[in-house]
Amino acid sequence: MRVSPIVRLYQRRESVLPVFISYTVLTLCAVLVVSPLVFALLGAFRPIWDLKTIPPTFIPKDLFLGNFLVLFERFPIGRMYFNSLFTTGAIVTGQVLMSAVAGYVLGKFEFPGREVVFFMILWTMMIPFFVTVVPLFVMIVSWGWMDTYQGLIVPHLFSGFGVFLFRQFVHTIPDDLIDAARADGASEVRIFAQIAMPLMLPAVGALAIFTFIWNWGSFFWPLLITNETEMRTIPVALATLIRQPGMVRTGGAVGLSEEGIALAGDAIAFIPVLTVFFIFQRYITEGVTLTGLSAN
Repeated sequence: MRVSPIVRLYQRRESVLPVFISYTVLTLCAVLVVSPLVFALLGAFRPIWDLKTIPPTFIPKDLFLGNFLVLFERFPIGRMYFNSLFTTGAIVTGQVLMSAVAGYVLGKFEFPGREVVFFMILWTMMIPFFVTVVPLFVMIVSWGWMDTYQGLIVPHLFSGFGVFLFRQFVHTIPDDLIDAARADGASEVRIFAQIAMPLMLPAVGALAIFTFIWNWGSFFWPLLITNETEMRTIPVALATLIRQPGMVRTGGAVGLSEEGIALAGDAIAFIPVLTVFFIFQRYITEGVTLTGLSAN
């Protein structure tokens, strides 16, 4: 039966309209979420008279780099960046490796008490971090790890969420593939490194990006165990040094403001997070989706 062009146009309109409405709503939501962030980043390039204009303008009237110049002159920004990158990278590497090994063992090996161990790991996810702050701080002080990299890194190397993520992902790997490797004489270490780990790359990417974002912006723990300026990370430095008296008095420089310097620091601190997200964003959906395929 031949369908008239008018009917086809009506059917097409009926199918396109929900999609158009959905994309319109999503676009508006994205604009509402991103606009404050873009406004803050643009504020780093505003002089004080443009930054405090009432009503505020979205696009800067004058391009002003003085905020960044003062930030680099007054702050050891290179050392702080290194501290954040080194500690965050070490935490990401440690969590990925430990979670991958633990998840693989809990998912592919049968041993007494396996479910009990897995339940205890899940139980750690239910304990707020602030409940463990006092005993962790006492341990760090007793070990002499104040103002050290190990004090910033070691307490965050284990992740219950990471073990759960890898354990669920491991269930998607066929047992026949691993059994075939064992029949060929491959060791368990080789099976994990050359067979299981490459297949778990989506989970690796998902956990790595989540861990990086969580720890790059970490504030409370680095603030608690660092007293020296050279050991502070970017979030702590921006919170504690921006408000120093005389920060904006730089030999008669015009256009400086504490708010502008703070926004310049935020803009610099945001670059690694944005870079990591755009590089590994495809692993987020893929890794989290595939971990839910098995409920065993």
